[in-house]
Amino acid sequence: MPKLPRACTCTTPHKTSYLVFALAYANNETGTRSYQLAYPKASYDTARANASNLLASACVQRELAQLRAEMVKASVLDHERELIWNSVEAKQKHDLSAHREAVMDHAKLVGKLVERRQEIALTETPTVFEQQLRQRLAHVDVN
Repeated sequence: MPKLPRACTCTTPHKTSYLVFALAYANNETGTRSYQLAYPKASYDTARANASNLLASACVQRELAQLRAEMVKASVLDHERELIWNSVEAKQKHDLSAHREAVMDHAKLVGKLVERRQEIALTETPTVFEQQLRQRLAHVDVN
């Protein structure tokens, strides 16, 4: 049976090493490399062995969740800022199609515009039009 992480009992701010580990891991470093950044004196084998234990820690998991949430929020804000900038720049250049596209993309991003898509059910039996088309194509000489 897999071990479940123990509840985080940290009542004081997390150790700096936990924060460094979580930040490195959240920025796509391996567990071993993240551990070595948090504990520079640790050997490779020690880092490899202890990284999974630290990663299973509830305190580190909580830090990772907070960091990922902040990264997602920052990413959305950066994208929104870029769309607004593109809109303003296009408007200044009197490029109305680019301005319209940037405004529409921004509206989609902030949830003010939702694309509607119609789903079409495909039937197994051919329609009357398809039957007529097949009959006509059967009489056409390809050569």
